Amino acid sequence: MPRDTAKDEPGRMMIRSYSFKDSESTEFMEPTSPMKPPPDSLALKISGDPKKRILKSPPRIDLQRLKTITGRHEDIAEALFRETGSQTGDQLFEQYQSKRDNMLAIEGKRGIGIIRIIVDHMKDLINADDNNAELTRVVPAVAKEFLECLIIQHPELLKMGQPLEEAAAMVKPVVFLVADLILSKEQLERLPTERCPAKKLDKSDKPSKPCHLSLPSNIRNAFAKTVDKKAGQTCVHDMVKVDELQRWSGNLIKIIEEVVQPTVLHSLIDETSFAADFKTSSFERLLELCKLSTLTTPSDGYYLLHKAALLFKGDSMNFDQVHDIIRSVVRRSPKSIYQLSEVVGESHQTPYALLRSVDPSRNKASNSSQTSTKIEAWKRVEKLLRHTCIGDENDRDEKMEYLYGNLQNARDIYLDMAFPKLIDKDFMETLTAKIDFRFDTALEYVSLRQDENEVSSLNPQVPVKSLITKERNRYQGVFEWLGKRGVEKIFKVVVEDLGATPHTDQAIKAALEDFKVEILDWRKIDLSSQMIAKAAEATRKLFLHSSGNEAVLRSWSCKNGLAKLEQLESVTVTMHPGLREAKDDCEKNFETFKESFRRRRPDIAAKNVCILWAGGPGDAQNVTGTTDLPSSTRQSDQVAWVKNMESFKEYLKNELFTSEDSALANVKIALIDNGVDSTVDDIPHLVPGKSYHGERDKKIPFRDWFTGPSRHGTQMAQCIYQVCPMATLVPIRMDDSKPELDRFTVDSAIKAVRRAYDMDVDIISMSWTFPKEGVTDTQKLEFRTAIEDASRNGRILMGSLNDNEAASNIADFFPLNMSKEVIRIGSATKWEDKADTTRAGHAHYLFPGRDIPFTDPEGDLKNASGSSLATAYASGLAGLIIYAARALPLVDHDLSEKERKDLNEVVKREGVERIFKLLAGSPNKHEPEDLIVKSGSHFPKDAAREAMEYGKAVMLKSFFTKLMTFS
Repeated sequence: MPRDTAKDEPGRMMIRSYSFKDSESTEFMEPTSPMKPPPDSLALKISGDPKKRILKSPPRIDLQRLKTITGRHEDIAEALFRETGSQTGDQLFEQYQSKRDNMLAIEGKRGIGIIRIIVDHMKDLINADDNNAELTRVVPAVAKEFLECLIIQHPELLKMGQPLEEAAAMVKPVVFLVADLILSKEQLERLPTERCPAKKLDKSDKPSKPCHLSLPSNIRNAFAKTVDKKAGQTCVHDMVKVDELQRWSGNLIKIIEEVVQPTVLHSLIDETSFAADFKTSSFERLLELCKLSTLTTPSDGYYLLHKAALLFKGDSMNFDQVHDIIRSVVRRSPKSIYQLSEVVGESHQTPYALLRSVDPSRNKASNSSQTSTKIEAWKRVEKLLRHTCIGDENDRDEKMEYLYGNLQNARDIYLDMAFPKLIDKDFMETLTAKIDFRFDTALEYVSLRQDENEVSSLNPQVPVKSLITKERNRYQGVFEWLGKRGVEKIFKVVVEDLGATPHTDQAIKAALEDFKVEILDWRKIDLSSQMIAKAAEATRKLFLHSSGNEAVLRSWSCKNGLAKLEQLESVTVTMHPGLREAKDDCEKNFETFKESFRRRRPDIAAKNVCILWAGGPGDAQNVTGTTDLPSSTRQSDQVAWVKNMESFKEYLKNELFTSEDSALANVKIALIDNGVDSTVDDIPHLVPGKSYHGERDKKIPFRDWFTGPSRHGTQMAQCIYQVCPMATLVPIRMDDSKPELDRFTVDSAIKAVRRAYDMDVDIISMSWTFPKEGVTDTQKLEFRTAIEDASRNGRILMGSLNDNEAASNIADFFPLNMSKEVIRIGSATKWEDKADTTRAGHAHYLFPGRDIPFTDPEGDLKNASGSSLATAYASGLAGLIIYAARALPLVDHDLSEKERKDLNEVVKREGVERIFKLLAGSPNKHEPEDLIVKSGSHFPKDAAREAMEYGKAVMLKSFFTKLMTFS
């Protein structure tokens, strides 16, 4: 009976029916390309004279012979799985390989070769009898040996009939068997005979070291060559035909690259794989060889990482192996962590979001040891994806969105410190009392630099600054402080240490060794390479500073120097000529270093070993740009306008609530400016803000939102806190890195408004403007959209007039020209008159902004003026009103429904403006214009006494009764 029409018979395996597919050409099939019916079922071929046309019939395919070949292949497949067989797989292979018909190497029907036939036979056995389920986990010894011999002798069989795709679905061990035959990178590197240490003889003509090449026995046997046993060769290179093995390995790798399609890898990632003994190392070899496009092709709407993450929905599998596989995929393609699922009817999710959705710790029902193992593996995968995101080169905002989504729950993923004061552990502890640092377990980078031109102390032309009194190893304590706050990994470290008292090598090692640093830029002259190897052995990119000293450069290039950093990809040396050596000598010594280093590390390209010159282009530490900062700005002479509400605001802050209740009345104000100096005495606790400083020029050192110089933003914060000390202030720093060009970039203003909106603030305070002229149409549209979105969604936006352009038309300036969305604030004097800098008719409301006292860095009291200060006061008053309106229902549970409704309106723009108008004495003014907002008698003179005599609720309700109509 022909095999393709076989019926089910007792004791005989049912042979599966194949679907017809175009096949590849063989020696029995012509033409060489897949057959297609020619026009009119005939093929025309023109040869010689065009008048003589020869009609040739299409070549005939010997179908009977192809059937015969397939039948023989099926017989062989059955023989491999007979329990009564006495031959080994090697013997069976030799038996069929020795025949002249070359039966093993040719394809049968539909272009299918013998490996595919064996795979199909295994699947048939599994489907026919549950007792054969073991075949899904292991290939029997006879079949295993036979398949190994087939692939070694005829690797092209892997292209006949897509055997790996079929095997991956049900008989995965066949795929792993193929993968195990692929030589590893280490084996391939050791394969060339000239690299064998056994070939290097010592003085006695004996090998100085043993051969380091190790090969599987089946491959060694296949490529063995005759050796003279009397000669006593012990080197593997003498026992195998190295050239043939290299050619075979290269050919197999090319075939694997071609046949490992996305469906193969996707099929390997399923629950059944990890319920059995999944061969992680085999999978990793396939992953290394597959094309990157394989990882960017989804299956059923999911990419490879999505499928692996979803495995945590299951149970009873090896979750440690699941972690290992996900780690392998991420290493092969780090960008795959950002792929979005494409499942129809579902929201598009990243692998990280999908992983978090299947967090096994949420399942409180199960408490088994298996569940515990699963939870620990899940945590390791979550950390792997999170750290991969933090360490890549994507935009930081994109990282924050990926990791946290809701920015209010975001953690800090960097630390960038630039202060004129000494930065050490004690300084950080003091700063912690004001700033709510919430670090992730990995940081993108840590940058520590003091705002002093310490670099000048290295220049013989400049007098050396005396820094000897300062703590020498001051930054060591900062890294200890980070470790205590849960930081485990720092991808990049930048430390200014070019002063007269640099850190000791021991201190640098202690600071770095726990953080697995990958990019090291510790700016100390002639840093020890041995210290680097101990402190940051995972370094990929290294930045060094050199005096040009020949001995130090020689130590960097020796075999125990930088060459020991296995992960190293690039070295950049900044030379300081004149410090010890002349410039010509520095250059010559560097070239000697480079040549010697690259002999030991030829894997690092010459372009990745480069030199910079201190003071030249690319020397980022040259740029300091320091300005004076206010060291103490506690005001002893507050304006009368603020003093009128002193009793009320202090009571709300200190006595109205317990700390738990006060959070329910919280008001959040975004201050978009040039940052806030958190070291100033009267700046209270700050929540994490955001900085866009330095975006236009990467050579300019970044400055965070809580560091200086930020005199303007700091004064705005002080004004807000004077009026509403219980406010939660969110400082957002625009890019003011080049004030000589303009105060800030429009792009950073757009981002800042969007950020404020995303942070769900109540009020956005903007004490700045920018002209329409010179702004692109795209920027105008994006800024308008950002402002409109914020306003439409309930944010109250305050914008100051431009006092320097008093004679100009406000329509020419953003955001003033958006009066529908932005409340325009102008400046009044302390005596509640309009300031002469405020042009009549331009402002909606006027607040104190003239001769406001601040303490300068020398401790002297000096005055500042401007509508920017008035805007900060307006934002503070709006915050105070909103806080009080949210507080009243918490202390008075007997409010009527109308009263509660009225209070809900107070926290909106219309409600705040209604109170502004009343305080200005114009409650019925429809279109406000230059209304001077006064504090006057509307605030309780002694709120604490009134609350004690009449009760909290009565005191607070009395305040609102004066401002609005209660029933």
